[in-house]
Amino acid sequence: MSWLKFDDRILDHPKFVKAERLAGSTAFHLWVGLLAYCKQHRTDGWVPIEMLSRVNGPRGRWRKRAFSALVEVGLVEDEGHRLHLHDYLDWNASRYEIEHGRKRTEPPAESNVSVVSASPQRMGERLGESHVSVSANVKSASRESNDNGALRVARLRARSESESESESESITPITPKPDPAPPAPAPEPIEKKTSHRAGKRICPADFEPAPAVLKLATELGYSEVLEQTTRARMIDWSLSKSVARADWQATYRNWLRKDAEDRGLKPVKHDAQWQRHQAKLREASQIVKHAVPPPPDVESKLRSLFA
Repeated sequence: MSWLKFDDRILDHPKFVKAERLAGSTAFHLWVGLLAYCKQHRTDGWVPIEMLSRVNGPRGRWRKRAFSALVEVGLVEDEGHRLHLHDYLDWNASRYEIEHGRKRTEPPAESNVSVVSASPQRMGERLGESHVSVSANVKSASRESNDNGALRVARLRARSESESESESESITPITPKPDPAPPAPAPEPIEKKTSHRAGKRICPADFEPAPAVLKLATELGYSEVLEQTTRARMIDWSLSKSVARADWQATYRNWLRKDAEDRGLKPVKHDAQWQRHQAKLREASQIVKHAVPPPPDVESKLRSLFA
């Protein structure tokens, strides 16, 4: 990946100021697109004319206006079959420099090596009469470097000898280590008390309430269909939220009481007088299967009366 670099005063350049006056900011937009195309494809600042429409930038009439402004101010040079960005290689690396690395513009850090290796005769041939002073400087520099190197080596040897002597003096006889103490016995495992919450489980899909729970539902005013619907809601709630309980019968009893309160159901009243009244209504509604026939004397009197 390559990068584009701009001067922070590029917009103050007379060419860009004139281009902005002719075509607005679209001129700079198109110029950046052309620069990016040359950098991406490593064309050394050349753009084929048939690729102009593929370059990123403004579109339509704004593109034509921006291109005319760039050509007019001299930022783009139109050669008919191709375009050239003015002074592209003065500010950007060429294709060769990108692929093979930039040329070294500064001397290497240890340039004195090449100077020392040069002979005085050759340097005299290049520099004429100044070879005597150059050779003297070279000899003095090499002599100083040799003296400094010898002094540095002597200092390192003296330091290493002093360190070895100090280490030999500081060595103490190795004493045998005592036998390690036997490991302490492991503590006895503590028995964990089982909690009353152990054995929780999700409500089974085929949950059936106990008879006592069904009786409670009837007392709370639930019909058979309403009780089954409420039971299904509780089962779906447990399965969807993964709610686990140890006693689902007790949970369902609490669920029925809370649901009956929310629904506003009226509990059945078990009054003795009300129960007697209901029994009399049931007896009165029963059909008499065996009717008692009237006595014969009553029937004869009735016939003689209407004869």
